[in-house]
Amino acid sequence: MKKFIFVILFLAGSFIGVAKGQTANSNQQTDEDKIYKTSEVDKKAKITKRPHPKAGGCKGTSTVAVKVVLRKSGKITDVELFRPSTCQNYNERAIDILKKWKFKPAIKDGAFVSTSIVIEFMYRIY
Repeated sequence: MKKFIFVILFLAGSFIGVAKGQTANSNQQTDEDKIYKTSEVDKKAKITKRPHPKAGGCKGTSTVAVKVVLRKSGKITDVELFRPSTCQNYNERAIDILKKWKFKPAIKDGAFVSTSIVIEFMYRIY
């Protein structure tokens, strides 16, 4: 019998080159839509709904890390595979499932702000 155990780890740290890989429009940010590091905010974003990707077709244990921007508007954007797993299906499912996540934006100086984080999904199939 296969058992699925999913563990989600939130890595809250400083990332060099947060804007790397973003669209041209994202690179032309104003102070109003600046993307902050988690170390720069007063209150970190809080994930309120986090469905897990299914690891169907994958065997063993692996982890995938996805870098995202949690926008002050409540949307997740700039989804980028940060560290892929050994299972391509799981990589794709992890990226797709993030569309269903919900969160409360980070706060800096009493206002909602956008932040960049890395979300890590792990699967173990026995």
